[in-house]
Amino acid sequence: MATVTNGQTKSIPSSIEHKLRAIQSRLVRRTVIRALAIGLSVLILAMIVCMIVDWSLMLFDPVARVSLTVASLLAAATVCLLAAYRPLTEAFGRTTAARRVDEQTPLLEERWTTVMTYSSGDRHKSDPTAQAMLQHVTSEAIVMGELVEAQAVARLVSPRKALASLAGCALLCAAFLSLNWAQTSILLQRFWQPLANISATQLASVSGDLTSPRGETVALGAKVAG
Repeated sequence: MATVTNGQTKSIPSSIEHKLRAIQSRLVRRTVIRALAIGLSVLILAMIVCMIVDWSLMLFDPVARVSLTVASLLAAATVCLLAAYRPLTEAFGRTTAARRVDEQTPLLEERWTTVMTYSSGDRHKSDPTAQAMLQHVTSEAIVMGELVEAQAVARLVSPRKALASLAGCALLCAAFLSLNWAQTSILLQRFWQPLANISATQLASVSGDLTSPRGETVALGAKVAG
């Protein structure tokens, strides 16, 4: 357990620290998955919008297509970072992890939060009574540590909604691409390769196959689409 010397707690009990690290690791993973799912959802939606714009306006200028692609990627990256910044900051904080443990395990009655809060030397009280009480709380926190399950605590940060949104966006993109695969597949290539010379113009013969004697004039007709 933690020891008290000269009015200050010198270390966090190893059993508590081990579980807190396991909880932090799970929280970080779930937070990263959630942020990536949100960012990818934004990217897919932005990509659909850009393809619709390209389909409607037929953007011949590569600069316009590059601008749309870069803007979509920047928007997705920004949303991803915003979704991850605060939760990751909290996940790396041991006091926050201890608070989550107490929220998930009411029987602890905030013992873990108390231990983590007073583990920093600047917040300890110098009188022996307070230190004796802190030692007693620390001992109880260690004994009751068996009630703490890292997986249960990590569930407080759930990526399920973000993953469901990502699945919905993926289905929406698949539905859009299935409208006219011959055309939408080209739009998809133009989005990811905005500088490539990929044409969305289609030519269809309206005159069909013709057989004509040599030297005679033949009228050929073509229909331009896209």
